[in-house]
This record gives sequence, C-alpha cells and structure tokens, in this order.
Amino acid sequence: MQAATGGFAYVVQDVRGRYRSEGTWDFVGWGTVERTDGYDCIEWVASQPWCDGNVGMLGCSYEAGNQIAAAKTQPPHLKAIAPSGGAGGRDNVMRATMALESIVVSWSAGLAMDVLQKKLATGQASQQDLAKVRAVLADPAAAARTLPLKDLPTMQVPGMPSYSEMLNGLAKAADAYDGEEDRILAPALITSGWYDNALSTALFRALRGRGGSKAARSGTKTILGPWTHCRADYYLGECGFGISAGGDVTRAHLDFFSHNLLGATSPELPNVRYFVMGANVWKDAEDWPIPGTDYRPLYLHSQGGANTVKGNGVLAWQVPSNGDKPDCYRYDPADPVPSLGYRGFYSGGRMVPGPFDQERIESREDVLVYTSDPAKTPLEVVGDLELRLFISSDAVDTDFIVKVCDVDPNGVSLNVADGILRARFRNSWTKPELLKPGDVYEFRIDLGPTAYVFLPGHRVRLQVTSSAFPHWDRNMNTGHPAGEDAKGIVANQTIYHSAEAPSHLVLPVQPRKG
Repeated sequence: MQAATGGFAYVVQDVRGRYRSEGTWDFVGWGTVERTDGYDCIEWVASQPWCDGNVGMLGCSYEAGNQIAAAKTQPPHLKAIAPSGGAGGRDNVMRATMALESIVVSWSAGLAMDVLQKKLATGQASQQDLAKVRAVLADPAAAARTLPLKDLPTMQVPGMPSYSEMLNGLAKAADAYDGEEDRILAPALITSGWYDNALSTALFRALRGRGGSKAARSGTKTILGPWTHCRADYYLGECGFGISAGGDVTRAHLDFFSHNLLGATSPELPNVRYFVMGANVWKDAEDWPIPGTDYRPLYLHSQGGANTVKGNGVLAWQVPSNGDKPDCYRYDPADPVPSLGYRGFYSGGRMVPGPFDQERIESREDVLVYTSDPAKTPLEVVGDLELRLFISSDAVDTDFIVKVCDVDPNGVSLNVADGILRARFRNSWTKPELLKPGDVYEFRIDLGPTAYVFLPGHRVRLQVTSSAFPHWDRNMNTGHPAGEDAKGIVANQTIYHSAEAPSHLVLPVQPRKG
C-alpha cells in the first residue's frame, strides 16, 4: 500500500520449486538458481508497460540473499537493492556452527511442511511424516534435544536433506554471499538489528570499499536498530527502547528507492544510521567502523574463582599481573547452560531473542563472570567487539561462548552482545584443527557489532562458558563430525589471564564530546 501510494509498482517473486512455483527446489540456491531466476525476473519486470525500466529489490533473510545473488549477475535495469536481516557470509552469519533451535530445527521444519504437502499428493510421504514435522513446530526445543542430531525428525522425512547435507548446504550458501562485491553495480540499503542472528556490517563495508560502480560505493547505506531478525519494533526481550526505536524503516526505504529509482531530489540517507541502546537515541555516521573509534582493552582478572556472579572475577583497564590465577570450569554436554538472551530470530520455540536478566545463567558454576567497577561517566561502545581469550582444555574439540552484559545499579544484568567459537574452526572453516589437550591457545572470539552506552553507575560484565542450548547445538567434546554423537564427554576448561596470557575484551569506545 505504501509502496503503491509512493509511486511504485510492487512485484513478488516466489522461489523456484516452493509452494505453487514450478521447477525443482534448490535447498539454498544463492550460488545457482537464485542468480539466474533473479536476473530473469528483474528484466521481465523492466519490460512491462507499467515499468519505466528502473527496478529495485527488497526483502528480509533468504530474500536478502536472493538480492545479493541477483545483483551479482548485473541485470541492466537493477538500480537499487535493500537486503534486510542478512548481511554477511559464513564467518559473519554462521559464527562457528548453525543456530540449532531456530535454523536447523524450526526453519527446516517450515521447509519440510511444504515438501511433505507435495510428497503427500503423489503418495511419496505419509501422514506419519507430517505428524513428525508438526510436533517439531509445536515444540522446537524438545526436538533440539534429539541425540544424535542426525536423527532429528525433520531430517527423516522424504525430500529433506540429511543433517550433514543441511550444514554443508547452508555453509555453501553463506560462502556464496561473500565475494564478488565488485560485480554489484547497484547501491544497497542494508538493514539489520543488534539482536539479529544475521547481524553483520561486512556487506556494507564490502560495497562501500569495492562495489562495482561509483553508485554502489557511494550510495550504499545501512540502518542498525535495536531489533531482532526481520522485525523493527520498539521493544524486545525484557526491554523497551522508546517509541522512536522503530526508526520508521518503511519511510527510509521509500526515500532510498525514490532517490535511486525515481530520481527524487530529497536529501539522501546518511551512510550509517544507528540506534544507541542505553541512551535510546539515533545517531548518524560517515562510515563503519566509525572514524576516531578508540579500541580499548578491558582485561580479565581473578584469583582463580570467577565461577558465578558471586565469584572474584573482575574486568579492569589494567593489564593483569602474574599474581592472577587461572579460572576453571567443567562443561558437561548432558547439563548445558540454557540459552537465555541472545541474537537470533523467533521461530516459535521457547527461546526468545533479545536482552534478558541473566541472573539464572550467572548463578551456574560452569559460567565464569567478570565485572567492572561502576562507570563514572558514560561509556559509549559503538562498533565490533572482540574477546581475546587464552584457554586450554582436556578435550580435543569444544566451544567457548561469551556474552557482554550491562549491569545496572540494582544488579540486573542484561545481555548486550554475544559470540561463539568452535575450537576446531579457530583458524579456518575449510581446514579444521583439533586441540592438543593441555596446550594453551589464544582464541579471538567475534561478538559482532553493537551500539550501547553504559551509563554512570552501570558496570560492564563478561560471561564465559561452553554452551547456550538450545540456541547453539551442544559440542559433545569428542572431535567427531557434527551430529554423529549420541553421548558426549565432559571437558575441563581453563581460562588464563596473566602478563603472559592477558585475556581481554576489546571495546570500540567513542570519544566523549564537550
């Protein structure tokens, strides 16, 4: 309605082989059919009498991938794209493994419903198959407890990929998202949220730096709000961010397309528009990372007892001395830390993305907690966070999962950003390496971008653990291929923080003005 009243014709392209569309469905076709189908659809639209020859694309999640795929084929009439909720490839989106409850379980169940409807019509599937998938949709968290994961109900129905095929297919699709940015000629408006599982600034940076035309390089914009996947609300999790948090994204899209398709002379959008949580205000910037950002290390300290919020874990700006003692915890895949508060998208299960009070997470002995002194002045953190963590384990493979939280003067701890690293992928996706038990390694764990002000009296908190279930699948610590293990083994983890092994959180701090 708003597009039509804004002077645009609106066309919906379905995916080949899905629902009532003809052809054969390619599981994730960003590197194959979505490219050619997108090209053909764009040029067909441009040939219609109601089209002036200027075509734009928009959409969220898989539809974001479709736009990138089509844009790389350089359709002559494609003048602008607006991908939302999908802005990075394997390293930025998958982050070490695939989100279990939301993608591997729930998303695949949604795909399976369509596949089964077609198979039922031809007698290639049964009502029992349909019942399995409906049960998964009713309780994704219960399905996520399946062991081994290769026996997930959605992987057992006719026409669906196996567990390994799904992981490999999604990895290849994410790889197709990366690269060839120099082939994209159209400017992009990239929209994402601080609590989106696909949050990344990689596509924005790639197009601004090496897009295939001046228009792509100078005309690409991004909007980053306090949202989850494909939703631009003003509340999320246990927080409200004010009535301006929605950002009027629809108006921004209409302005972007009016400028690039209709030649409107209204002022362009800023290169970067981002919402600063904590202060709950919108700000603009010329680039990302924001020029002038001060990357400050906040070091982990303790006397060897950082377990739980009642432990002696501290975050401080000073480099640790050799008097610090390492911290240890025991990760048991049979008793994983629950995933309360994270980046993701809601898929109908019990795990709701967004900021939540972390009290019951931080009370567990298998969670290390490090907390700073209260801020005396506002600490504005805007940019990509990274944790440099020195570890050892007695397992050959394991996970390290971290969260940065804001602790208010009443002691309420709300998650701000999170990251995961699966040890075998610490150096390369394509050449995994197992750990040598007992050896010390430095891990760099990406926590993604955020924009948050820690107000006076608030403290920065870091959690370190090895599971967040069922958001992430449990690492069974065996070193076996993902999805193969019915049972896991306990991993004893050690975190080091000393002059020789200075584990620290890198915060992108914005300089105070005035």
